Amino acid sequence: MRTSAYKPAATTFAVLTFLCLATLFYLFVQRYFDHDGQVRAEGNDALLLRVARDGHFYASGMINGHPVRFMVDTGATSVALSEDLARQIGLPFGAKTEGYTANGMTEQWLTTIDEIDIGGVRLQRVAAAILPNMDEEVLLGMSFLRHFDWQQQGGELRLLRK
Repeated sequence: MRTSAYKPAATTFAVLTFLCLATLFYLFVQRYFDHDGQVRAEGNDALLLRVARDGHFYASGMINGHPVRFMVDTGATSVALSEDLARQIGLPFGAKTEGYTANGMTEQWLTTIDEIDIGGVRLQRVAAAILPNMDEEVLLGMSFLRHFDWQQQGGELRLLRK
């Protein structure tokens, strides 16, 4: 009879222990996953981004004074944005060319962005591509990233201006 009296207490203790451990694990892991596009500037020449849950790095910023959300894409030759967003911002549509994307060959227009500002770190005259079938997220490609040295460690990406 004694053992049956302790079973509910032992089960409750095990469930509570599991919930506490799960909560601690969540809080520990959550610190490494910043999924809202927050970026921290470290002076005028450095940015710190945290990895999102999907493994990408995101940053909120501005293109010519218009708020946008960037996704770091080292495989993109230039900054890439949608046709709709380019029209909203008032970017000029330059030469129409064909470009390779992760989804294959597509038409694109070449343009130049007057200014990109991420956390107070600014670059002027950045080459970009306008793509007709893109989401509203802007790909932060090599035409921007080549101006920085990168350090990735512990779920963080630090961009240091060269």
